Amino acid sequence: QELFHSLSLVEGGKRFMADLLENSALIRLARPLPCQRPDATHAPHPGQPIPYVEINSNGSDGGELTDYDIIGSNEEGTGLFAIDAAERVNLICVPPAPSGRDLSITTFLAAERYCEKRKAMLIWDAPSSWISPETALINLRDSGFSSQNVMTYYPRVRLSERNGRIQDGVPASGVVAGLLSQNDQSGMWRKLEEGDMRLKAGLSLIENVADRQALMLHRNGVNIFSRSSQGTSELRGNVTLAGPRVVSQLWQRLDRRRLAFSILGSLERHTAWVLAQTRDDQLWQALTHQGSLLLTGLF
Repeated sequence: QELFHSLSLVEGGKRFMADLLENSALIRLARPLPCQRPDATHAPHPGQPIPYVEINSNGSDGGELTDYDIIGSNEEGTGLFAIDAAERVNLICVPPAPSGRDLSITTFLAAERYCEKRKAMLIWDAPSSWISPETALINLRDSGFSSQNVMTYYPRVRLSERNGRIQDGVPASGVVAGLLSQNDQSGMWRKLEEGDMRLKAGLSLIENVADRQALMLHRNGVNIFSRSSQGTSELRGNVTLAGPRVVSQLWQRLDRRRLAFSILGSLERHTAWVLAQTRDDQLWQALTHQGSLLLTGLF
């Protein structure tokens, strides 16, 4: 209340409310403007706290996001391109629509291309059509989903039972991103070992995948949530969605692809200074020396 009393409703004033709220991403002043300041809100009785005044209409979360909203605009910096504001990005996951609708192949291709540009790995949720390992393999074959810059998983996970009711499976890209980020504390080029990618309590699997089925999914670039010998649920596979037809089998390994992205991204960020220099032998020697220091340190 005091905030609004300190603002002006007079256009042209230094503290004109509509102008001050232009930089806000949360609120705008609706027109027409009132002719005078609002009356002060008083307590019903002296000494009591000043009550809140309830609004007389409910707000709205807006319409459901479309694939075009998620892809966004490069020029306007919306959608995926809003991530340009972050200097360094290693992992990107695109949350599903609230309705549970799967994102289209258009969004997949746009996100995969953006991740390649930013030297980041795209974590793609298993589609709802993957109701079994067999349907997942058929879907991969028919849809053409394949990229060395993407990792996916099977099956979806389930929240703990509530009130005795079994919950449906939910996408787990955020869970996978958290597990990978936790593992990165000891180096993103390290192979994921048993115990590193263990689900926390409150999450369980909607399906147990047999070893033979897991092997087939791994060969086609799908990581597997499965039960360990200790009875916990873990993510296994360490594979990208490159699939068996990739030119180099090196890019089938998730840790190796992320290591390559880390090196390339670091070189791009820390050698941008050469763009403002005269290209001569001295510049080339300085550039190769800087690159050698990075690679030697990693080795």
